[in-house]
Amino acid sequence: MHKVLLTFFIAVLLVLFGCFKLNEGGESECFPYLRINFMSTSDIDSVQFYLNGEQVCIEKPIKVDGICENCTKDVGGVMEENVLCKVSDDDIYVAFHRGAKKLDDCIQSEGFPKWIWNECFLSEKQYGKPLDSLTLLLRIFSNKENVNVRLDGFLYGGKQYKIMAEQDTVLWYSYSNATMRANFNYYGSWERDGCYGGYCIASKHLAEICYDK
Repeated sequence: MHKVLLTFFIAVLLVLFGCFKLNEGGESECFPYLRINFMSTSDIDSVQFYLNGEQVCIEKPIKVDGICENCTKDVGGVMEENVLCKVSDDDIYVAFHRGAKKLDDCIQSEGFPKWIWNECFLSEKQYGKPLDSLTLLLRIFSNKENVNVRLDGFLYGGKQYKIMAEQDTVLWYSYSNATMRANFNYYGSWERDGCYGGYCIASKHLAEICYDK
């Protein structure tokens, strides 16, 4: 009986610690978090993200020693632009920031093209409203054409979404876990949510993000 009570007590403490972690300033408050990844094999120039008609994730991350200094500030989210490519004959993709000099080392082939990866991430605190049943509009700009992708009432806080053109999904799902590495793949907890208007979506759950009070 004592072991059962002790186990229950530890479980309660872990739950409370997850929502209100202790720090030098006291408690923390936690909010739902939303991440949106748009990935493409097309050579796109830029992507704009709109939630319920309002542009979000206009700022880019400011990183010092690998730590983002503005990712949790009270702004309308942050957008990061990256490129996934191979730099050797090994079937392993690596990630670079858009514009990095190392992009000149990218090796491309029919089965392993360069992937453009744009990510928008924000918390409910940064958004200032509930992250609930949101309409997403993506404005995709390239030299060839500009495309608008609209998903009505689809997105919710507490989740991460990956969105790509339907023709890209066949190639993406053909990669192995080792090829894309753990950070970039669709395996494990990812769920395929279907395709809409030529674009396909996968999602997984996210933990809340916490701020010092």
